[in-house]
Order: sequence, then C-alpha cells, then structure tokens
Amino acid sequence: MKYTKILVLFLAVVLLGSFVLTACGGSNTNPTDNGKPTDQGTTDQGTTDQNNNGQTDQGTDKPAGEEDDILVVPGMESNVRLNAGDVVPDLKFKLHPVYAGSESSLYQIMEENNAKALVLDFWAVWCEPCKEELPYLEQLHRQYKDKGLVVLAATIDPFEDEVSIMETLDGTNDNKIKKSWKKLGEFELIDGQAITMNIPVDGDRAMSKALGVTSIPRTFLIDKDHKLVYQHTGFDEGKVNELIQKVKEVMGE
Repeated sequence: MKYTKILVLFLAVVLLGSFVLTACGGSNTNPTDNGKPTDQGTTDQGTTDQNNNGQTDQGTDKPAGEEDDILVVPGMESNVRLNAGDVVPDLKFKLHPVYAGSESSLYQIMEENNAKALVLDFWAVWCEPCKEELPYLEQLHRQYKDKGLVVLAATIDPFEDEVSIMETLDGTNDNKIKKSWKKLGEFELIDGQAITMNIPVDGDRAMSKALGVTSIPRTFLIDKDHKLVYQHTGFDEGKVNELIQKVKEVMGE
C-alpha cells in the first residue's frame, strides 16, 4: 500500500510537469486566421512588398479603379453645373510657358485648328492620377490632331510654378507618367518633350471655376458648336476608353 501511494504521487507529479511545460512552450507558428499560418508582416488586405533595403516598393501596377482616382481641390468651390447640350463659354487662357506671353481662348483655338471637337482636361503637378492620365490624353492628341481634334490639358497650378510644370511635362522623371507610357507601349519624345499638347495655365483658376470644377482630374468633350458632349471626373482606363469612343462619335468615325 505504501508503494502504491508513492507511485500514484509520482505519476501525478509527472503529469503536472508535462502540463506546465506545454503551457509555457506555446506554438511555434504565427497567429492565424481560419487556422492557417499568416506570413509575418503581411495581411490579406494591404500587403506591403519591400526591397532589400527595407523600402516600400510602390512600383507595382494596380488594376484600374483600385486606387483613389479623384482629388478634391482644397478651397475650390463653384455653383456651376454643366449638362450635356449646354454651350461652353469662350474661356480665355494663358498658354504654357506663361513667360512667352501666348494667350488664346477655347473658341479661338478651335477656329485656328478647324476643329470638329475639343477635349479639355484639368490637372495639377501634385495630382498623381492626373499625371497618370496625361499620356492617354497625349496619345489621343497625337492620333487625332490632324483629323480635327484639339486636346488641351489645363493645369490649375499657380502661374509662378512654371519650373514644376515644365519638369512634369518632360515626363522622363515622373513615375506616374512613365507608368502610363509603359502600359500604352509607346514613348517618344517630340522636341525633347513627352507631353506636346497645348497646356493652358489656369493660375487664377478662372477657367476651372467657370466650368464647375472642384475635383481633378476633370475632363470635358466639346463639339464644333461649343456644346458639351461628355464629361467625367477621375482617371481609370474605362473612363479614357469611354472618352475615346465619344470622340470618335463626334468626329463621325
């Protein structure tokens, strides 16, 4: 009986020790969702890729519409609301580079180019989706400039920001512009410039306010009678394709 009590006590001590060791040791896997291990530093939403220097890699293309494609312009308000069929006013503007002193207006530039239609886009050097859209508009300009289409990319940056505007339009140093050129499969400098369409500088934002622009990028399509045919806000490839289709319709293609 004495030996039986000793054996029972010994077994109890062994079992208690095993339980303590198991509880303290824990699991050698990371916390999981649905019972599956998750790689450390990543989540199902918002995975961050890093290079060998530990810096975030922001060069990965995302599907259209996945990123924010519309930027509200701080302090820019307007009660103007244009609808399809409305006549767009003859807005005057200064052309980039402003120091050259070249000025024009929507009606004047259409008349000078015997235009069947005009695309007017508003952007800024600090607007990433705007810059991503520029090569698509430049491609449209190159394809249709001899067929009666005028494309204007009006920057709302201050008149004194000529250097920043010029550096952005160069295109070779801007990641968003290079990304779009790569996606389009073409990149050709013309007179040292990646962007060659006319650039109105809406430094006082009179043009944009007259058209009710409060967010960018904002794009308008105007026919030969100066009537609004189409407009959209933001950038993605679907919107660009819709614009191109509307351009073809207006130009009778």
